[in-house]
Amino acid sequence: MKKIALIITLLISGQLFCQEPHPELFGQWYLHELTMGDTVYLPTEYEMYPDILITEDEGYRSISFADPSNILCSSDLIFSETTPEDTFAVFGPSICFPETLCGGDPTSPCEIMYGSHANFYYDTTESPANYEIITNTDNTLQLTITNNNADVAIYSSVAVLGINHFSKTTLTIYPNPATNSITIETQSASIKRVEIYSINGQLLNTTEETTIDVSNLRQGSYFLKIHSGNDFIYKQFLKK
Repeated sequence: MKKIALIITLLISGQLFCQEPHPELFGQWYLHELTMGDTVYLPTEYEMYPDILITEDEGYRSISFADPSNILCSSDLIFSETTPEDTFAVFGPSICFPETLCGGDPTSPCEIMYGSHANFYYDTTESPANYEIITNTDNTLQLTITNNNADVAIYSSVAVLGINHFSKTTLTIYPNPATNSITIETQSASIKRVEIYSINGQLLNTTEETTIDVSNLRQGSYFLKIHSGNDFIYKQFLKK
Protein backbone atom coordinates (compact mmCIF):
# COMPACT_ATOMS: atom_id res chain seq x y z
CA MET A 1 0.00 0.00 0.00
CA LYS A 2 2.85 2.40 0.82
CA LYS A 3 4.39 1.71 -2.58
CA ILE A 4 1.08 2.41 -4.35
CA ALA A 5 0.60 5.60 -2.33
CA LEU A 6 4.11 6.75 -3.25
CA ILE A 7 3.47 6.11 -6.96
CA ILE A 8 0.20 8.05 -6.81
CA THR A 9 1.95 10.94 -5.03
CA LEU A 10 4.68 11.04 -7.67
CA LEU A 11 2.13 10.96 -10.48
CA ILE A 12 0.17 13.83 -8.94
CA SER A 13 3.37 15.83 -8.38
CA GLY A 14 4.44 15.19 -11.96
CA GLN A 15 1.11 16.44 -13.26
CA LEU A 16 1.42 19.59 -11.19
CA PHE A 17 4.92 20.43 -12.35
CA CYS A 18 4.15 19.55 -15.97
CA GLN A 19 1.35 22.07 -16.11
CA GLU A 20 1.85 25.05 -18.36
CA PRO A 21 0.30 28.53 -18.60
CA HIS A 22 -3.03 28.63 -20.38
CA PRO A 23 -2.08 28.42 -24.10
CA GLU A 24 -4.62 31.06 -25.11
CA LEU A 25 -3.03 33.58 -22.75
CA PHE A 26 -0.35 34.36 -25.33
CA GLY A 27 -1.43 37.06 -27.75
CA GLN A 28 -2.77 40.60 -27.84
CA TRP A 29 -5.41 41.70 -25.33
CA TYR A 30 -7.50 44.89 -25.36
CA LEU A 31 -8.54 46.48 -22.08
CA HIS A 32 -12.33 46.76 -21.74
CA GLU A 33 -12.68 47.62 -18.06
CA LEU A 34 -10.38 48.35 -15.12
CA THR A 35 -11.59 48.41 -11.51
CA MET A 36 -9.24 49.73 -8.82
CA GLY A 37 -10.78 50.03 -5.38
CA ASP A 38 -14.20 51.58 -5.84
CA THR A 39 -13.33 53.27 -9.15
CA VAL A 40 -14.18 51.79 -12.54
CA TYR A 41 -12.19 53.02 -15.56
CA LEU A 42 -13.67 52.49 -19.02
CA PRO A 43 -11.46 53.09 -22.07
CA THR A 44 -14.47 54.26 -24.07
CA GLU A 45 -15.22 56.93 -21.45
CA TYR A 46 -11.70 58.39 -21.61
CA GLU A 47 -11.11 57.54 -25.29
CA MET A 48 -7.81 55.97 -24.26
CA TYR A 49 -7.23 52.31 -25.09
CA PRO A 50 -4.41 50.51 -23.26
CA ASP A 51 -3.59 47.02 -24.48
CA ILE A 52 -1.05 44.34 -23.65
CA LEU A 53 0.85 41.73 -25.63
CA ILE A 54 1.84 38.48 -23.89
CA THR A 55 4.45 36.37 -25.68
CA GLU A 56 6.45 33.19 -25.21
CA ASP A 57 9.76 32.20 -26.77
CA GLU A 58 11.41 28.91 -25.77
CA GLY A 59 10.14 29.17 -22.21
CA TYR A 60 10.80 32.91 -21.88
CA ARG A 61 7.51 34.70 -21.19
CA SER A 62 7.00 38.44 -21.30
CA ILE A 63 4.29 41.07 -21.19
CA SER A 64 4.52 44.22 -23.31
CA PHE A 65 2.74 47.51 -22.71
CA ALA A 66 2.14 50.33 -25.18
CA ASP A 67 1.91 54.00 -24.25
CA PRO A 68 -0.26 56.54 -26.15
CA SER A 69 2.50 56.97 -28.74
CA ASN A 70 2.49 53.16 -29.21
CA ILE A 71 6.03 52.74 -27.85
CA LEU A 72 6.42 49.24 -26.43
CA CYS A 73 8.08 48.24 -23.19
CA SER A 74 8.37 44.65 -21.97
CA SER A 75 8.70 42.93 -18.60
CA ASP A 76 9.27 39.31 -17.60
CA LEU A 77 6.32 37.17 -16.58
CA ILE A 78 6.94 34.60 -13.86
CA PHE A 79 4.38 31.81 -13.54
CA SER A 80 3.58 29.77 -10.46
CA GLU A 81 5.26 26.35 -10.56
CA THR A 82 2.18 24.62 -9.18
CA THR A 83 -0.63 26.65 -10.77
CA PRO A 84 0.76 28.31 -13.93
CA GLU A 85 -2.61 27.95 -15.61
CA ASP A 86 -4.07 30.71 -13.42
CA THR A 87 -1.27 32.59 -11.57
CA PHE A 88 1.59 34.87 -12.64
CA ALA A 89 3.65 37.82 -11.45
CA VAL A 90 5.38 40.63 -13.35
CA PHE A 91 9.05 40.25 -12.47
CA GLY A 92 9.91 43.13 -10.13
CA PRO A 93 13.61 43.83 -10.88
CA SER A 94 12.99 44.03 -14.62
CA ILE A 95 9.59 45.70 -14.55
CA CYS A 96 9.28 48.61 -16.93
CA PHE A 97 6.50 50.82 -18.17
CA PRO A 98 6.67 53.33 -21.00
CA GLU A 99 6.31 56.98 -20.12
CA THR A 100 2.74 58.00 -20.67
CA LEU A 101 3.62 61.24 -22.49
CA CYS A 102 0.42 62.79 -21.18
CA GLY A 103 1.80 66.26 -20.55
CA GLY A 104 2.09 65.89 -16.78
CA ASP A 105 -1.57 66.70 -16.10
CA PRO A 106 -2.82 64.12 -13.56
CA THR A 107 -6.44 64.97 -14.43
CA SER A 108 -6.06 64.33 -18.16
CA PRO A 109 -7.85 61.28 -19.63
CA CYS A 110 -4.48 60.05 -20.88
CA GLU A 111 -2.88 60.14 -17.43
CA ILE A 112 -5.93 58.68 -15.69
CA MET A 113 -6.35 55.72 -18.04
CA TYR A 114 -2.73 54.81 -18.79
CA GLY A 115 -1.51 55.71 -15.31
CA SER A 116 -4.15 53.55 -13.64
CA HIS A 117 -3.39 50.68 -16.01
CA ALA A 118 0.32 50.89 -15.13
CA ASN A 119 -0.40 51.06 -11.40
CA PHE A 120 -2.50 47.91 -11.67
CA TYR A 121 0.59 45.97 -12.79
CA TYR A 122 2.90 47.51 -10.23
CA ASP A 123 0.70 45.76 -7.70
CA THR A 124 1.53 42.36 -9.23
CA THR A 125 5.24 42.65 -8.38
CA GLU A 126 4.82 41.93 -4.66
CA SER A 127 2.28 39.11 -4.87
CA PRO A 128 1.13 37.00 -7.83
CA ALA A 129 -1.95 37.92 -9.79
CA ASN A 130 -4.66 35.43 -10.70
CA TYR A 131 -5.97 35.18 -14.23
CA GLU A 132 -8.88 33.43 -15.91
CA ILE A 133 -9.73 32.99 -19.58
CA ILE A 134 -13.26 32.23 -20.72
CA THR A 135 -14.84 31.85 -24.15
CA ASN A 136 -17.83 34.09 -24.78
CA THR A 137 -20.92 33.04 -26.69
CA ASP A 138 -19.60 34.82 -29.80
CA ASN A 139 -16.35 32.79 -29.55
CA THR A 140 -14.27 35.79 -28.48
CA LEU A 141 -12.02 35.34 -25.45
CA GLN A 142 -12.14 37.26 -22.19
CA LEU A 143 -9.11 37.56 -19.91
CA THR A 144 -9.72 38.63 -16.31
CA ILE A 145 -6.70 39.48 -14.14
CA THR A 146 -7.05 40.09 -10.40
CA ASN A 147 -4.08 41.52 -8.50
CA ASN A 148 -3.27 41.16 -4.80
CA ASN A 149 -5.33 44.27 -3.96
CA ALA A 150 -8.41 42.65 -5.52
CA ASP A 151 -8.27 45.17 -8.38
CA VAL A 152 -9.59 43.69 -11.62
CA ALA A 153 -8.61 44.23 -15.27
CA ILE A 154 -10.87 42.74 -17.94
CA TYR A 155 -9.51 42.29 -21.46
CA SER A 156 -10.94 40.95 -24.68
CA SER A 157 -9.34 39.27 -27.66
CA VAL A 158 -11.08 41.88 -29.84
CA ALA A 159 -10.69 45.63 -29.69
CA VAL A 160 -13.02 47.99 -27.86
CA LEU A 161 -15.76 49.51 -30.01
CA GLY A 162 -14.51 52.79 -31.38
CA ILE A 163 -11.14 51.46 -32.51
CA ASN A 164 -10.73 48.48 -34.76
CA HIS A 165 -7.03 47.56 -34.58
CA PHE A 166 -7.73 45.44 -37.68
CA SER A 167 -10.16 43.42 -35.57
CA LYS A 168 -12.51 42.96 -38.53
CA THR A 169 -9.79 42.66 -41.13
CA THR A 170 -8.51 39.37 -42.48
CA LEU A 171 -4.75 39.67 -42.21
CA THR A 172 -2.27 36.89 -42.95
CA ILE A 173 1.49 36.62 -42.56
CA TYR A 174 3.47 33.88 -44.30
CA PRO A 175 5.57 31.82 -44.25
CA ASN A 176 5.58 31.37 -40.51
CA PRO A 177 8.14 30.17 -39.49
CA ALA A 178 10.16 32.29 -41.93
CA THR A 179 13.72 31.88 -43.21
CA ASN A 180 14.48 34.71 -45.64
CA SER A 181 11.38 36.89 -45.90
CA ILE A 182 7.87 37.25 -44.58
CA THR A 183 4.83 38.60 -46.45
CA ILE A 184 1.79 40.39 -45.06
CA GLU A 185 -1.53 40.13 -46.89
CA THR A 186 -4.79 41.86 -46.04
CA GLN A 187 -8.12 41.85 -47.84
CA SER A 188 -9.42 45.29 -47.03
CA ALA A 189 -6.95 47.47 -45.11
CA SER A 190 -4.11 49.54 -46.54
CA ILE A 191 -0.86 48.88 -44.68
CA LYS A 192 1.03 52.10 -43.97
CA ARG A 193 3.96 50.93 -41.87
CA VAL A 194 5.38 47.75 -40.35
CA GLU A 195 7.69 47.57 -37.34
CA ILE A 196 9.65 44.50 -36.23
CA TYR A 197 10.23 44.04 -32.50
CA SER A 198 12.30 41.53 -30.57
CA ILE A 199 10.62 39.39 -27.94
CA ASN A 200 11.93 41.93 -25.39
CA GLY A 201 10.15 44.82 -27.09
CA GLN A 202 13.21 46.32 -28.83
CA LEU A 203 12.43 48.00 -32.16
CA LEU A 204 14.61 46.36 -34.82
CA ASN A 205 13.31 47.68 -38.13
CA THR A 206 10.65 49.90 -39.70
CA THR A 207 9.44 49.54 -43.27
CA GLU A 208 6.56 50.37 -45.58
CA GLU A 209 7.01 47.13 -47.52
CA THR A 210 4.64 44.19 -47.13
CA THR A 211 7.31 41.64 -48.06
CA ILE A 212 10.06 42.03 -45.50
CA ASP A 213 13.60 40.65 -45.51
CA VAL A 214 14.23 38.83 -42.22
CA SER A 215 17.32 36.88 -43.29
CA ASN A 216 19.58 38.88 -40.96
CA LEU A 217 17.52 38.08 -37.85
CA ARG A 218 18.67 35.43 -35.42
CA GLN A 219 16.54 32.35 -34.87
CA GLY A 220 13.72 32.96 -32.41
CA SER A 221 10.38 34.70 -31.96
CA TYR A 222 9.61 38.25 -33.07
CA PHE A 223 6.49 40.28 -33.54
CA LEU A 224 5.29 42.66 -36.21
CA LYS A 225 3.40 45.83 -35.41
CA ILE A 226 1.32 46.50 -38.51
CA HIS A 227 -0.15 49.99 -38.95
CA SER A 228 -3.09 51.11 -41.07
CA GLY A 229 -3.85 54.79 -40.50
CA ASN A 230 -4.35 55.20 -36.74
CA ASP A 231 -5.01 51.49 -36.22
CA PHE A 232 -2.53 48.70 -35.64
CA ILE A 233 -2.24 45.04 -34.76
CA TYR A 234 0.55 42.79 -33.49
CA LYS A 235 1.41 39.50 -35.18
CA GLN A 236 4.03 37.12 -33.85
CA PHE A 237 6.29 35.10 -36.13
CA LEU A 238 9.16 32.66 -35.78
CA LYS A 239 12.51 33.06 -37.55
CA LYS A 240 14.19 29.71 -38.20
